[in-house]
Amino acid sequence: MTNQLTLNFSYFTEEEYQILQNFLASNDVDSESFEQSLDEPNSNFGFNIYKFARNISESESAIKIAQHYYDNNQKERALFWFLAAGERNNKYARYRAALCFEKGEGTPKNEENAFKIMSIAAAQGLVVAQYKLGAYYQNGIGTDISSDDAFKWYMKAAIRGNEYAAYKVGVFYEKGRSVNKSYEDALKWYFVSISKGYIPAYISIGRFYEKGLGVPINYAKALEYYQSAADNGDYYALYEVGLLYQKGWGVAKDLKKAFECFLESANHNNLVGLYQLGTFFENGIYVEKNFEKALDLYEKSANKKYHEASYRLGMIHKTGKIVPRDYEKALKYFHDAAEKNNSEAKCQIAIMYDKGHGVVQDKQMALNWYRNAAEDGNKYAISSIGLFCEEGTILPQNYDEAYRLYEMTSVNNYHWGTFKIGTMYERGLKFEVNLEKAYELYKKAISQGSYLAQIRLGKWYEEGIYFEKNIPKAIEIYLNVAEKGSKDAAILMSQIYRDGILVPQDLEKANYWQSIYSLNFEAADDANAAAAAASSAAADADE
Repeated sequence: MTNQLTLNFSYFTEEEYQILQNFLASNDVDSESFEQSLDEPNSNFGFNIYKFARNISESESAIKIAQHYYDNNQKERALFWFLAAGERNNKYARYRAALCFEKGEGTPKNEENAFKIMSIAAAQGLVVAQYKLGAYYQNGIGTDISSDDAFKWYMKAAIRGNEYAAYKVGVFYEKGRSVNKSYEDALKWYFVSISKGYIPAYISIGRFYEKGLGVPINYAKALEYYQSAADNGDYYALYEVGLLYQKGWGVAKDLKKAFECFLESANHNNLVGLYQLGTFFENGIYVEKNFEKALDLYEKSANKKYHEASYRLGMIHKTGKIVPRDYEKALKYFHDAAEKNNSEAKCQIAIMYDKGHGVVQDKQMALNWYRNAAEDGNKYAISSIGLFCEEGTILPQNYDEAYRLYEMTSVNNYHWGTFKIGTMYERGLKFEVNLEKAYELYKKAISQGSYLAQIRLGKWYEEGIYFEKNIPKAIEIYLNVAEKGSKDAAILMSQIYRDGILVPQDLEKANYWQSIYSLNFEAADDANAAAAAASSAAADADE
């Protein structure tokens, strides 16, 4: 027999080669027939080869043959040989066979089979199979989702040095899944992961230093870890580097450097890099304003399912400040963002239904979306539900529940909740009328950024409530708030100049403030919702 086969003897050790020679001789088979049998593993002779493969060197040769077929895109034959080796209790072969069933390679996709075979390989102690079994439990592949079982198998693999599993264990500790939340333990496992060179772990550690999770805030350290990931080709990390340069955190502020980071990230089609570069062109940061370029970058990012880009496009089409107002497109983009659990987008959908902006007004639909956003901790949504309770629209009138919801946001430094509690004291809702308490709350709301509280105190000066009547003081307050961008104050100033009661009539000024109101139409709701969502949004870095 000559050693001329293209698929054969290079797969075998000398000992295995001798076994094979004896096997072929005892079956009166020449090398040409043997080579043919490898191409026909389901033939009778192929079955004999299958038996042979099961009995040599724990099926290592069968794995090599399987890999040959796999590399040559003959997945059905590859699966045959993986299964053959698996019957010899080869755990790696079982792992590979399970992957074939999971992905539908060489066989119809069968996640249940994948799970069963992967479970055996994991129980045999194959580390990569233990990690993969954890992923099956986490994502419900071939089995019910079980966070507890996922964590158990990730931990088994992590303890034995699997960098992917160590990262997952870190995520579980960071999020408090199946274990008590512990930033310190999360950080420990992220460090284990980077010791094996896993790049996403560098980003997580950078985020911990940036946000002060389990460690004191250290922007320089954050930059160091983000930069390490970026140097290894991670373009999301390059975006994070750019943000630190843009903000001047841990490094001297450098908009040129930030722009270059975002540009390179965008050039590699990173979804967040595309988005952030768009903000530079929209707002004229370092470069001249270019709305067309900004919209193109936002679209590219949104097409990659980045929720912030979808939300921004929704706001652009809703407000009509860059393109003509198009509520239909705005709603579509908000829905795209909401599908990615963007709390701000959920709130904007609620506002559109609540106010009847571009859709038939539907308070029940608004309530549904406010509740959805409130589940994310969105303060504007929580306060809006409180308003429904106070007014008795959709929900039964319930001042106690309204107060509870307003208080929930007020204690978290949200101005609208504080302002609304002030109005309850002023109007005697739930409490006896108490103007002194209302005044204290309005002052607190103003310190939290409330335009409405400032306008309300202006009304007090105008009408002589709590203070001595002082029209110039009231006008001063209204004007100050209007100049800061309040649509409510702008329309009030327009009415004041048009009516000519508090000040001499001035139609030119009335029309000016009317135009400002039109320009900022919906801006207060939008700003409130965005600010509330931003203060309650969770970090998205996860898996």
